Amino acid sequence: MNATNAETGKNADGASRPLTWRGFAGRVREGIRPEPVLDLIGPAPIAGLAREPRAELIKAKSDKGSRVYRAALDLGAGEEELFIKSFDSAETRRVMTQRMLSGEGLKRPWHYPVKIVKLLYAPSPARRSWRAAEACARAGVPVADHLLYLERGWGYWREEVLVTRGVNPRSAPDARQFMDYFFRPPLDKARLALKRTLIAELGVLLRKVRDSGIMFPDFKLHNLVLEERPGRAPRLVVIDLSEALLRPSYPEMLFLKRFSPSLPEPPVFTASDRVRLLKSYLAAGNDPRSWPELCRSIAGT
Repeated sequence: MNATNAETGKNADGASRPLTWRGFAGRVREGIRPEPVLDLIGPAPIAGLAREPRAELIKAKSDKGSRVYRAALDLGAGEEELFIKSFDSAETRRVMTQRMLSGEGLKRPWHYPVKIVKLLYAPSPARRSWRAAEACARAGVPVADHLLYLERGWGYWREEVLVTRGVNPRSAPDARQFMDYFFRPPLDKARLALKRTLIAELGVLLRKVRDSGIMFPDFKLHNLVLEERPGRAPRLVVIDLSEALLRPSYPEMLFLKRFSPSLPEPPVFTASDRVRLLKSYLAAGNDPRSWPELCRSIAGT
């Protein structure tokens, strides 16, 4: 089983080397052989990945210009599952322009123009993910191994690729799906014990993220997976850092309120489960607040 970056601490630039290729520049972790990835993505990754039969499209978000592919490649330690995420700022601009000119967009005349202008100066999501993974490792937040990233162009003409290692073995595509399936009543004693263990771990993870100095505007249950570690307790691992920013001023209540809707609805995740989650979050930070006080603060945000 592969260790995550939070255990090895090997995602820092000091444990990686520069990588340049066909006008792209980025970094690759030491010990990783990038040639199979470069062969897969080709000189034009956005179009190349769409045509590549070895790359399975998993998810696409046109407004973000991103696509996630899954492939099995050998980067030096045997064939393994990899996730390759491409970013195309030109697609984002096209989608934003279409929305700006739509009936709904015209009702908010400044909303999309501001987004389009900001896109011109937006930071690289691939490089941002790479640096956020390094910060997570320092903060003890488990994340999927970030193996390499590449970027080319700027503004509306930027192409990027980010490669991460699959978290294996895992119980489901994401933690939300795992909970929806495994924690649907009635629960036997073993599943109830596992549910309470994971709720406690989730509370600790939320506290670590909160204290990490990283802004996670898209920190949701479906952006976590449950890693099954033979001989050890399962744990939650963050798999998407593309929205993360090194910005410690992110308001606590906003962070918790945005995360809350990603939890399953009753009867999978009950009111008692939410109380357990809040108590775990408070205990992890030696926080003197009571859970009702924290609950009221979140609701009032």
